[in-house]
Amino acid sequence: MDHLNRIVDQLLGFAKSTEPTADPLDINELLNDVLLLSRHRLSQHGISLKKRFAANLPCVQADRVQMEQACLNLILNAADAMPRGGTLTVTTSLQPPSSVALTFTDTGVGMDAEHRGRLFEPFLTTRASGTGLGLPIVSRIVEAHHGRIEVKSAPRRGTTFRIVLPV
Repeated sequence: MDHLNRIVDQLLGFAKSTEPTADPLDINELLNDVLLLSRHRLSQHGISLKKRFAANLPCVQADRVQMEQACLNLILNAADAMPRGGTLTVTTSLQPPSSVALTFTDTGVGMDAEHRGRLFEPFLTTRASGTGLGLPIVSRIVEAHHGRIEVKSAPRRGTTFRIVLPV
């Protein structure tokens, strides 16, 4: 029943197109909060966390709740991609001329080119308990913030998701 409730909640969240608010948001602070929320799950999976946050990043204009959801989805996907443990590296950086990048790199199972090409399609999942809505939600949130998301991955070499948001 809990699994069905999660699926319905995610489906409703995906279908609902709420316009994001545009408030000043400190990305490093946001990531610290989200990583604090997810630290138990990461430690349960035997995942070590490395944080590499750039100092003095400018704030982005973003919806905090939506950006929390996007980051949490990427962190949970990384955890699922490392069933035997590994390392999750979360990095922030300034991207000239006026963008901030958030990068999530895992040492997990990785993906082949075919899977990468369909990554943001709704209901595409490789997990038995997955809904296939996590990454489409991330993509929709990033696009609503006038940003972009990039993916690099190779089988058995891990995956990197990079979100670039305008300042």
